Amino acid sequence: MSWASRSGSLGYTSLFGVHERIAASFIRESPERLVLTLRRIETPFFITIDIRSLEREVELQLKINVSFDNRVPEPIKGTIIA
Repeated sequence: MSWASRSGSLGYTSLFGVHERIAASFIRESPERLVLTLRRIETPFFITIDIRSLEREVELQLKINVSFDNRVPEPIKGTIIA
């Protein structure tokens, strides 16, 4: 089984609506699946982005650890053009 992971990367993002520091990590769970985790430095909030690719399609599923309305965002689906 071949996989990769990384932890401890620090950086900045505007993903949460404001420019702020984050810590990010990833793990490649399989050749078709990459899971990214972005943690906000000064809050308990984080977002997980689960990316799956199958032949000519890709799907992104966002998961947020806190939600005020308990809704799960719909997956983002696309076609790979090469």
